[in-house]
Amino acid sequence: MDCNRWSGVMGSLEIELYENKGKIFDADDTEIPIPLELVPNCESERYELVVEFEANGYSDPGSYDSPPEFSDEREPINAYIVWHPDEDTKQAIKGLIHGKMIELDEKTKDNLCEIFSDKIYEVELGDFAPDPFDY
Repeated sequence: MDCNRWSGVMGSLEIELYENKGKIFDADDTEIPIPLELVPNCESERYELVVEFEANGYSDPGSYDSPPEFSDEREPINAYIVWHPDEDTKQAIKGLIHGKMIELDEKTKDNLCEIFSDKIYEVELGDFAPDPFDY
């Protein structure tokens, strides 16, 4: 079988956030270092951290005299919060239909990308990149 390569495949990690005692956490109870002011209604509305990344790699099943090889590099590109307001908020704010994206400063983005680097590698790339052991 031939070597499969992928380059520039975009992916994202979505993490739902919740508030507890004035701090923000993910579903695995990892504290998220973002100010509470960015997610002011976290107890009643939904907020999601999104980390976008680019994947590049290859998969080579090997042959009789060479072992299989696999490489998958993921480079974080951006991180932001998506606010999903409840119906009351949508009605109270004229023109608000779907919520909005909340930008983060560069230091916070870098910190979040580092915190979630392992989870970024767990994201399935779908049909863009082959399973390295599917041969």
